[in-house]
Amino acid sequence: MPGSKPGLKLKVMASNQDLKDDDYLMQLLAAGQTDELAFASQILDSFPHGTDHRCGQYWITHAVEQGAFASIVWLIAQGVSLDFVEPDGYTVIFSALDRTRPDKYAVLEYLLQHQAPLNLRGFNDWTPLHKAASMQDIRALQILLDYGADPQLRTRIDDYATPLEEAQNLGWQTASAFLAAYLKSNTTP
Repeated sequence: MPGSKPGLKLKVMASNQDLKDDDYLMQLLAAGQTDELAFASQILDSFPHGTDHRCGQYWITHAVEQGAFASIVWLIAQGVSLDFVEPDGYTVIFSALDRTRPDKYAVLEYLLQHQAPLNLRGFNDWTPLHKAASMQDIRALQILLDYGADPQLRTRIDDYATPLEEAQNLGWQTASAFLAAYLKSNTTP
């Protein structure tokens, strides 16, 4: 590279290697190859407690969104934090709510059993209960409430809404009816 600064090519090569490592780790997380994940944790500084090089997302978030259940169990056993909000406003519970694999609810419960913050606010200042209500995900609402999610928490922006009010504002009758019934049966006079 005529006219380029010394070391620039090495920086670009190192950056490309970081992205290749990230791609490889994503494959391992998806496959649940915990022996390989353990090896990677010994040679890569940003794994498993750090973030990827592409978008700065925590590895546990990648695992919850797309990874095998075994990968999530392994990461939590390594002591990764579950108490954070990603730059896009997602919490680890938000990611579990969006999970498309059949084990979505098992992952949600596993995270809650391992102290994932139940009322941590993410985008729209929503708690996980707000997000589940906005998705009309009755099973997730029940799980979150069973683990102690606070149905009275209001957002601190926009409509200052509880999860029930958010569901009503969105016109989601199923979630609204479920939360109203829950509040009626669990409110002491």
